[in-house]
Amino acid sequence: MIKSYVITIKDNPRSVEVAQRCIDSAKEFGIDVNMFDAITPNDKPSSLAKAEGISLKKFKSSKQFSRYENCVAAFLSHRSVWQKAIDHDEHVLVLEHDAVFTSSFDISYIKKHDLVSLGYPSYGRYQTPFPRQLVRAYDDELPIITKAFSKPGGYLPGAHAYVVSPTAAKQMLELSKDRAEPTDLFLNNTNFTELMEYYPWPIKADDSFTTIQKEEGCIAKHNYKKGIDIV
Repeated sequence: MIKSYVITIKDNPRSVEVAQRCIDSAKEFGIDVNMFDAITPNDKPSSLAKAEGISLKKFKSSKQFSRYENCVAAFLSHRSVWQKAIDHDEHVLVLEHDAVFTSSFDISYIKKHDLVSLGYPSYGRYQTPFPRQLVRAYDDELPIITKAFSKPGGYLPGAHAYVVSPTAAKQMLELSKDRAEPTDLFLNNTNFTELMEYYPWPIKADDSFTTIQKEEGCIAKHNYKKGIDIV
């Protein structure tokens, strides 16, 4: 087993609903997932970060993240789960509330590494696996864990499902004081350890609901449908 936490805004009914879906899907594969109380904009995350000595200059300089406090809150929530890996002195599975388990995976194999992504990569509007020819060579030895190969241009989008070891968590907590940025960017840009990827991907992000683009939650921008306000 592995200690698993799904980041949930517990006073947001829709967040709780999709987090429960994550928990239920995990049970089908024998994984127990606990809700983890998210930090929200109401907690004044920028003030919390300042109190902990965390620099937010990368958030402030990024033009693509207009929901500043929402993004900082999400990052601090992930950061709090990393602390769990240290507290328990064991690997922890970090999940965002829209994660859905689709297959089983080899936990003992994963625990041989420090940082492993388990999620289907998402590209723009669609949630699709990476082109099959890139992984065809591994068909006779699945499952595999390899250097992240689903990164177009060197980027693995999404932070909806990944495993972190106590060793990596300690390094991430320390480095994030000076290099904090939206979580998926941090995981990709931080070179303290190699980001590995488990394939076949066992967890997808059914991200029809997000609290990054709107504090109260909304349809995710890349799942936009005409007539639904996401601004």
